[in-house]
Amino acid sequence: MAIDDEFEKQDLARELANGAQKTAEEIIVHSQIVGLISWFLPPSLLAVGAAVNAGFTQLANKRFYARLEEMRNGMHARLQEVGESKVDKDWFQSEEFQTMLFEAARQVTATADRKKIAMLGNALANGSIAGFSTESRKELFLQIIRDLTPQHIAMLRRLLPDDSMSTEIRWRARPTLAEKDEDLAVLQMLAANGLVTEFLKEAHVPVPRLSSYRSPSTSESAHALKQIVKGLKVPPKRMFRLGEFGRDFLDFVSFSRIPE
Repeated sequence: MAIDDEFEKQDLARELANGAQKTAEEIIVHSQIVGLISWFLPPSLLAVGAAVNAGFTQLANKRFYARLEEMRNGMHARLQEVGESKVDKDWFQSEEFQTMLFEAARQVTATADRKKIAMLGNALANGSIAGFSTESRKELFLQIIRDLTPQHIAMLRRLLPDDSMSTEIRWRARPTLAEKDEDLAVLQMLAANGLVTEFLKEAHVPVPRLSSYRSPSTSESAHALKQIVKGLKVPPKRMFRLGEFGRDFLDFVSFSRIPE
């Protein structure tokens, strides 16, 4: 029997689906979309605003359920990929799964990024897989997804180890990026979440080449000293690369499966 069929036939599946729907409705109500638009529009447009409010609320619901279904389909696809034998079905009855499901449902109300939705679906599926059964950071990983923007996701892709390399050297040879104005804010945010490690790379100080056959002249010595001092004045560069916590996070959300 397929995982989808067995999972959907359980009473728990219906309860979780109803709970997710109720949570979604509460989120939309609590966000007070109608009230926000009415407050935001000038009084002269309130008559128009009423029609806009109704249409916008209906559209917001439609978008939310479309995202929720996309996340669900992604979770099911991941379960099918790994195979039934590797899935701990009891995990779907756990409080941890329910907590993660409701958190993921909240997140899809605030993002239209399909990559993040795919990451959420993968995370919900991977929580049941044998390789992640002892992972104690599942909920933490899920919270980190919320803070990622498309720029952060693109940067993480740049920092991925090269799959074409052998397993022995792939991690040690992972990319290292130097700070740049346009990338610094993104890298610092990833470092703040622990996904990326930051370190300083000292500037290369050239060693003057002096003759070994004679003593250097005063001018040669002065020039060599000047070059050394000049090199020492160059500030170290801030460098960034994927950390072990970041590697574990990307594994948990099956980042390599997400299309660019």
